[in-house]
Amino acid sequence: MLFLIHDRLVVPLVPLFLVFLAHGLARATEWLPSPGARGRLGLAVVAGLLGLLSVLGLRHAPALDYSSDPVVQRTTGEWLAAHYPQDTTFMTSAVLVGFYFHDAAHSDLEVSIPWAGYPRVLEVARNEGASLIVVPEWHLRVTGHPAAEELLRPEQNHPGLRLVAELSEEGERIFIYELEERPSSP
Repeated sequence: MLFLIHDRLVVPLVPLFLVFLAHGLARATEWLPSPGARGRLGLAVVAGLLGLLSVLGLRHAPALDYSSDPVVQRTTGEWLAAHYPQDTTFMTSAVLVGFYFHDAAHSDLEVSIPWAGYPRVLEVARNEGASLIVVPEWHLRVTGHPAAEELLRPEQNHPGLRLVAELSEEGERIFIYELEERPSSP
């Protein structure tokens, strides 16, 4: 359960998990070396320690807490909807941008930024038919993405990309790049 980062994916599983946990604890009391209250107390202490370790583990993941995604994702999706047609395919790792950009009929036109360096990101974007790369600064920095050095510096030259917008809200930024046409081979 510690590896599911979206709360909405964990909550429906909790009742089922609790049923299996209760059954497992009831069965474990039958196998205790010292039966009775003493054994149940030891089992309760172990279960409590596991619960404490789980809570501590959850506290170490706030940087990847997608329920608190920056508001700039909504702003970016709305900006894209105002400037690009619905049939625009784009690449991003900002999960909410597409929700605010595409309508239900076009929701499959979002491609995830691959875990790769800058040249491979461009190659995948072109192969997938993406015309935009929408780069969330906060996500690439937190994850240490291999292409972060290039994509998070809009002032630099980006071969194959053209910066079309830099949106910022509450200190968080998203860069929107258009893919340039490949130079034709002579």
